[in-house]
Amino acid sequence: MKLPVYTEINIDELTKIDFKDEELIKAELKKIIKKGKIGKIPNYIVTHHLSDENLKSFLKLLQSTMEKLGSSPKFPYPTYIINEKLSDHPYFFTSYSVERLPPHFFKKIKRLKAKEQLLFTKIQVVGDKVSNNPLAEKLQLLKQQANRNRELADLTFELATYEQAIEEIKNLKKEHSV
Repeated sequence: MKLPVYTEINIDELTKIDFKDEELIKAELKKIIKKGKIGKIPNYIVTHHLSDENLKSFLKLLQSTMEKLGSSPKFPYPTYIINEKLSDHPYFFTSYSVERLPPHFFKKIKRLKAKEQLLFTKIQVVGDKVSNNPLAEKLQLLKQQANRNRELADLTFELATYEQAIEEIKNLKKEHSV
C-alpha cells in the first residue's frame, strides 16, 4: 500500500473542448475523476490557465459530476482547486498555489514500519466506510443544523439583551420611587 501524497490532476484535455458542450465536458470529467482517484487520495487541480467564465462552468460541472458519482472533494481525502483568483468556494477547498497547500500530504514515499502499516490499513478501512456513506446528505444536514444553532444563538442573545433592559428599567423605577 502506498502512502497518501498529493497528486496533480491534469485537466489539459478539457482546455481543448468548448465549455459550452456540457455533455462532452461531463464525460471527460468522469474519466478524470476515476483516473485521478478523487476522494481516494489527496490531490489538486491547477486551474490558472482557465478564464473566469470557464472556471465557473468547470467548477459547476465538476461539482455536479462528483455528486452523481457519489464522490466527495473533502472526504476521506481532500481535493484542492488551485487558482490565484478564486479565494473561496462553497463545495471545494481552494488555494492560491501548490506551495500554500496544507503540508500534511507532502511526504516522501518510504517503506512503512509494521505498526505504521497496521495503522494505515485501519485508516483505509475507515476511509472506505466514509466513502460508502451518503456524504452530500450528511453535509447538508450539518449545514442545516449549523444554521439552526446560529439562529438559536442569535435569539438567545436577543432574549438576554431584552432581559437586561427589563432589569435596568426595574432598577430605575425602584430608584425613582424611593
